[in-house]
Amino acid sequence: MEQETTFIRNHGSQNVLSDLLMSLEECEKFYFTVAFMTFGGVQLLVQKLNELKERGVHGKILTSTYQQFSEPKAIEKLQSFKNIEVRLYDEPIEGGLHAKGYLFMRGNWVEVYIGSSNLTPSALRQNIEWNVKLIKSVEDAMVKEILADYQTLWERAGILTEEKLEKYRQSYQKYQLFKKENVMEIDHVAKSEIPQPNSMQQLAMERLRRLREKGESKALVIAATTVLSENLNL
Repeated sequence: MEQETTFIRNHGSQNVLSDLLMSLEECEKFYFTVAFMTFGGVQLLVQKLNELKERGVHGKILTSTYQQFSEPKAIEKLQSFKNIEVRLYDEPIEGGLHAKGYLFMRGNWVEVYIGSSNLTPSALRQNIEWNVKLIKSVEDAMVKEILADYQTLWERAGILTEEKLEKYRQSYQKYQLFKKENVMEIDHVAKSEIPQPNSMQQLAMERLRRLREKGESKALVIAATTVLSENLNL
């Protein structure tokens, strides 16, 4: 059953989502780890996840608090499936959990996707994403290492209690508000009118321009009053 490594990307009629759905259809259990997930990304899998629930196929999905990007309602949606356990990795480690991997178990074989795709609509259907898919025996040395690393991260994340999720909800909401306020401030600055010189300043700049054209390199502009500025002989 072992196959050549396959390059998976969003290109034309092919996308990462179609491959993931096919692998979910054929698996006996599955493990995901994604740095980011959104409600829209989860919704793309809902129909297939419902089918897996009916078949009694269980899965584990690990996501993270990295950059407060993962949407709490996406986590809640996954938690609604009794056959899926979700954990939230929030222990800082070298910048946070940023891994993306999808593992599908079938008997003594494991189908592994490793690459750049998070569980978001853009990553699964549109973005320029690079992923590799390989099918290996569960006895393969690399597969054993991947599964061991997954288990380590899973245990480190710990059970996702309602208290832990609520803490993340609050952190997520605060961060979203912070981003919104900063975007509004930047937008306000960008839309602000560019300062324009008044008539006296325009007159001074015009006379300075004439001096530069004559080859002069020094000049003095005195703008104490309008009368004096009008009497300048520049």
